Amino acid sequence: MADQYGAFRSYARKLLSAESRRREFSPTGPTPLALVYPNSYATGMSSLGYQTVYRLLNEQPLLKGERAFQLEGPFAAFYHTLESQQPLNQFRIIAFSLAYEMDYPLVLQMLKRAGIPLLARERTRRDPLILMGGVAAFYNPTVMAPAADLFLIGEGEEMIPEFARAYEEHLNEGEGREELLERLAHIEGAWVPAVHGLQPESGRVRRRYIDIKKHPPASSICVTPNTHLEMFMVEVGRGCGRGCRFCAAGNVYHPFRSWPLEEIITAVDRHAHPGDRIGLVGAALSDYRRLDQLCEQLLGRGHKISLSSLRADRISPMLLQSLAASDIRTVTLAPEAGTERLRRVIRKDLDEEQILAAVDLIGRFQFRQIKLYFMIGLPTEQPEDLQGVVDLTRKAAALFCRRGSGRELRVSINTFVPKPWTPFQWAGMATEREIRAKRRSVLEPLNRIEGVSVGRKSGREEVLQALFSIGTVEVGEALVRAVQEKREWQGIYGEFAGWVHRSKVPEETLPWDFIDNGLEKGRLLHGWGEAK
Repeated sequence: MADQYGAFRSYARKLLSAESRRREFSPTGPTPLALVYPNSYATGMSSLGYQTVYRLLNEQPLLKGERAFQLEGPFAAFYHTLESQQPLNQFRIIAFSLAYEMDYPLVLQMLKRAGIPLLARERTRRDPLILMGGVAAFYNPTVMAPAADLFLIGEGEEMIPEFARAYEEHLNEGEGREELLERLAHIEGAWVPAVHGLQPESGRVRRRYIDIKKHPPASSICVTPNTHLEMFMVEVGRGCGRGCRFCAAGNVYHPFRSWPLEEIITAVDRHAHPGDRIGLVGAALSDYRRLDQLCEQLLGRGHKISLSSLRADRISPMLLQSLAASDIRTVTLAPEAGTERLRRVIRKDLDEEQILAAVDLIGRFQFRQIKLYFMIGLPTEQPEDLQGVVDLTRKAAALFCRRGSGRELRVSINTFVPKPWTPFQWAGMATEREIRAKRRSVLEPLNRIEGVSVGRKSGREEVLQALFSIGTVEVGEALVRAVQEKREWQGIYGEFAGWVHRSKVPEETLPWDFIDNGLEKGRLLHGWGEAK
């Protein structure tokens, strides 16, 4: 074990030494805190949200924040931080950043390996405080409620300083664990299950969001080659005003906000280095009004740029020229559905002509690949909608993958997963058998189209994601039992399959109704009624 620990220390130091352009802050507070991303280092450090929380924590005089990840390979069983290589159970506070529902079992496994009780009610004052936040906690934290002492539900720029002040007051008063939880329960946006209950009354906890006029855009704390894309990230906006009925991002980050171009440029000038690739971050980049000018100014400063998925109806020649000049070889579009009828149902207001016009325009530049994202299993879906995926892809391939061009159209077929705080939160999900049949009906003809390749997905993983996405406290308790008893946690799906696959009725209470998200439930219900 000593040899393994020595190898881990060398590995951790190698990761840290590869991080360049680090912000000028040193974690020096008296209270040790571990910020855990329960997935790989590459995934965690590709998240601007995770980097931002790490910075915010270390800006608090009280706290000394270190990072930990679910590492891979020979270090998969380690539960230690990178900075000091200390085990998690040596920290007074452990904060988990929850970005993806399928990471929930990893959270519990890390706690178990560290010897920390999985159930919050079994912890004593000798155990760390377990704090959870992140976008997955914004919309439905109930699955992890049995394991969490505290959730911070909302954006962290103001909540984290409030948490640090409350914790410092607790230390000054010499309070015990119960008094600490009572104190933390008074933070706006905090959910303390031991105080508020595991199933609070409707609207009990108000989700927090910031006035961006009071805060600069978030940006990277460092750049490292050990991520999915080596770049300096800067935030352009939060939320989305489009209102797609399947998408939680626009609603959990409601209202839609974006920073002025000048502030984004200032953040890049202040923290990035000359020649850095700049990754622009936001759920609705294509709707940023001055996107073309922003890209042009960044290129003029010697940077290259990267963007995520683009709206087919908002692509301009100037934007594509900026991407081409940045050596981008792949452009991503998300039609989501194969027919105009179904796109209207989900409020993805794109007609076929707009999508194909975007493909044609992209084809006039030296891009080698277009990625197309589609969903199957959407509410009201019919066989002709699945056929529409094939037909639309065939037409796009004819425009882009001309014979001998070497170009590729890569198609991703994802299954619709119901998400809280959307009009489709009342929809049932397709079963595994239905998913396999739907995917097969699309994949077989797609694989026969020249120039087209199709990514593979796991129907089992998709239904498990839905289980955690719309799950209840009982799902969390079953997950805890499975991890405690060293059983295959996937087996709990059978207990709750009925909940995942049936449609919900408007009268029933949903697990996340206790959050006041600033959205009227009637508005979501109206969208659900229109979709049906």
